[in-house]
Amino acid sequence: MMPNVRHLTPPWPYRTELFGGEDPTDFCIAELERVLAELGPERVAAMIGEPIMGVGGMLVPPDDYWPRVSELLREHGSC
Repeated sequence: MMPNVRHLTPPWPYRTELFGGEDPTDFCIAELERVLAELGPERVAAMIGEPIMGVGGMLVPPDDYWPRVSELLREHGSC
């Protein structure tokens, strides 16, 4: 693993056990928000994510995932 890189839970809609019964997008956005608060948005240089995750078998995140990620990053000046 690279230093100073944080890995977040991927929005795998078929792995419901990852989200503790929550909606996958709600869970992932809350996690991203916690990490931004912990690190400080001024210390985040980039967020790198796959639009469609190929490693797990061409997994498409929920339709609201990327718009909400973008909105959250803009709110914190990280986009």
